[in-house]
Amino acid sequence: MTCLIAFAQKDIPFKPGSEFEVKIELSFKLRGAEDSNTFKSADNSDFKKNTSGVIPFLIVNLKLIEVGEAIKIKIRHGLQDKTSKIKNGSAIKLDLGFIEDIKSQAVPNELIVLFIDNQKKEISKVILYVDEDGNFLVNGEKRGKF
Repeated sequence: MTCLIAFAQKDIPFKPGSEFEVKIELSFKLRGAEDSNTFKSADNSDFKKNTSGVIPFLIVNLKLIEVGEAIKIKIRHGLQDKTSKIKNGSAIKLDLGFIEDIKSQAVPNELIVLFIDNQKKEISKVILYVDEDGNFLVNGEKRGKF
């Protein structure tokens, strides 16, 4: 199923870089030793790292300079989708998660923003991705490293 979704999204062109801005906002959030999002397996190993205390949390601010024919966006992060109406100048705050969890891929390390027209057709996309080395990519273009 995931392969089918990825294949279908390949036909959707990237939104031109001149039509949006991406700004990284790192905050430091407190995570206890037993975070509610930490999954335990039968052998008691964590899928997420078990760092407690204040650790870096990635927030991405996406500003839409030009939306074109799009009237909505669908934000796909892991298995969750969220749809919102948009207009020129819209600003969207996207919480991606704790940096160490994103890099280890314990949480989704890719966020896709799909732009939808009034015919409910996906017309363009922006892909935010963090690889295991901490490289931050926007539509395949490296924008920084964590």
